[in-house]
Parts: sequence; C-alpha cells; structure tokens
Amino acid sequence: MKRVLFIFISLMICVCGYSQKHMKFQGIEIDGTKKEFVDKLIKKGYKYVGPADNMEMLSGTFTSKKAIVAVTSNSDNNVISVGVMLPEKTEWKALVNEYNYYQNLYSQKYGMPVEVNEKDGSGTDDNYIKMMSLGNGETEWECWFETEEGEILLSIKGSKGIIDRSGHIIIMYRDKTNFLENQNKDIDDI
Repeated sequence: MKRVLFIFISLMICVCGYSQKHMKFQGIEIDGTKKEFVDKLIKKGYKYVGPADNMEMLSGTFTSKKAIVAVTSNSDNNVISVGVMLPEKTEWKALVNEYNYYQNLYSQKYGMPVEVNEKDGSGTDDNYIKMMSLGNGETEWECWFETEEGEILLSIKGSKGIIDRSGHIIIMYRDKTNFLENQNKDIDDI
C-alpha cells in the first residue's frame, strides 16, 4: 500500500510540475509579475523605455539586432506575453527576407509552423504598392509556432502613415499557463 501511495504522489508531483512549465524569452520564464519580468530583462542588458497602455516597453538587442520589447500582463499584473519589434524596413523584399530568416530559425528550434497565413493583397511587384497594401491591412504575412509551453507568432506588420510606408518584423511569445489562468478567471467573471 505504501508503494502504491508513493507512486501516486510521485505521479501527482510530476503532473503538477509539468503543468507549470512556462515559455521562455531569452532564457527567462514568462512568469511572475510584469515588474519582476522587466527587472530580469534589465539585468540582461535591456533599457527601460516606459509604460504604454497595458505594456512596459524596453529597448535592447534581440538576435544581434536592435529591438523594442513589450511586456504585457493581465489585470493581476502577471506577465502573459512578450512582443519584439525589429527595426523598420521600407523595402518589401527586405521584410520578406528577414521574415523567412526568422521562420527558418524558429522552425529549427520548434518544428514547422502549425499555421501559415501569407496573403499578398497588392497584386503587383511594385514596392510602394506592396508596402501600401501592408499598411492598409490588405497584405497579411504571419505564421504560428506551438510548443507545450505556449505560442510564438511571427509576422510582418506595416505602418498606416500616408507618406511613410514601412514595416516591421513582430514576434510575439505567449505563455500558455498564464494565458489559460487569465482566460479561466475571465470565464468565471461572465
């Protein structure tokens, strides 16, 4: 009986430990309060920029490129996701090349994307029209990667300025455990 009880308790500890895995961003678990997570990024060399909406913004280096990092949290101030915005580009071809580079990197680490949505709404090879189409939302370029710990969205997003036609690579890491906890809390509220 003691042996059965020991095995049962061991299994429960494994299951509880397994369900508490968190996605990592640059080796840091996406968990704890927003302030705790931001402090860990600062220790890694990021510089605090300031708050914006429900996010804390930082600047630093991501894969050897200058980047802006946004840390988002739920109403309890627990971190849920981390977004990375790479420097803007004004050439569609440069954006797609950078996107393909990151898609290859993430595929090597996490396997093939579970979903790919690469729709060019411009209908032309003209750079200006392609960038305008991106800024107007007519062109969508993104792919999703899933892990046991969460999801990663890799996308190209455009600016909506009339004169300035540029785009960015955006990478969003969303922790599954914290997201589901927040979602369950919201479900309890309705």
